[in-house]
Amino acid sequence: METNVALVLLVGLPGAGKSTVCKKLSFYLKKRCVAKMLCILHVCFDDIIPLSVQRKFVELKQSDKQNHSESETWKNARGIVLSKVDELVKCLKTRSQNTCLLSFFNLSNAVVESDASYVVLLDDNFYYRSMRYEYFQLARKHSVGFCQLFIECTIDVAIQQNLQREMPVPTEVIETMAAKLQPPLPGEHNWEFSTCILKSDNLEELHVVWDTIYRTFKSPVTPLENHELEIAEARFKCSSNVVHQADIYMRTIVGQVIKEARLQGKMGPRELSDFSRCVNAGRQSVLAAVRNGTLHFPPELAEAVDDSNREEFQSFLEFELRNKLPQT
Repeated sequence: METNVALVLLVGLPGAGKSTVCKKLSFYLKKRCVAKMLCILHVCFDDIIPLSVQRKFVELKQSDKQNHSESETWKNARGIVLSKVDELVKCLKTRSQNTCLLSFFNLSNAVVESDASYVVLLDDNFYYRSMRYEYFQLARKHSVGFCQLFIECTIDVAIQQNLQREMPVPTEVIETMAAKLQPPLPGEHNWEFSTCILKSDNLEELHVVWDTIYRTFKSPVTPLENHELEIAEARFKCSSNVVHQADIYMRTIVGQVIKEARLQGKMGPRELSDFSRCVNAGRQSVLAAVRNGTLHFPPELAEAVDDSNREEFQSFLEFELRNKLPQT
């Protein structure tokens, strides 16, 4: 295999069956005896970010109150998980001991002592494309496998299955998330090309899932060329073409974000107006960072925008904008 680590993002509504798929996949691989050369690591975000914390944040958002402190706490929690997964990938690739890190994921040192390859199942909703893109960047950074497993599910089924959980997510959250969900679109976004879709009423086609994962081992994400001078220039200088394209794309992204908020129907006219001002302020902040060179663009995005990198460019800008907003 070309790499010994594959990141698998589970995408879908709460109650769609993501955690169930993780369990079924582990059992499937053990039954096929493939597990002898594979180590399946299930990283469940609900275990790392307590549901009580998530519930508090959800209740805050449903009350239509804006609390910058709570929003930052939520962003920081997700940022910590991303950072820890980054460290975990490095640890698994180099097979190095890091007791503190492994304890964070409730793993033993024996995990890195074997010669196995690792399938890291990242079990979260990942309803925004920008949330998934940062893990694609992580995979590219370490040159490991990357794919997405989208559990397609109707709202009604998700709600029904969610109510059977020991700690169900509020029904309103599922309805809101369904309106915001951005499903993988491999045909429009090149970096999402490795995507497998399972129907929630048919989670047994695990051979298709394994085929997708296996291909990511054979063809990991290609890293950026490590030219220090080019990287430095990319961080501090953008071409006029990039600045112009950023301005155009940001207008589109701002419209999409505000439209999402309006369709959710959770904000009154005054709150929506305040949110719109916040989004536009975020747009101005991102554009200012593009113009003065303080926004750290990947080198391949810093010189020109064309058909080969247009989707990645838009995803990068969307991620930067959403990071400046209260979590919605």
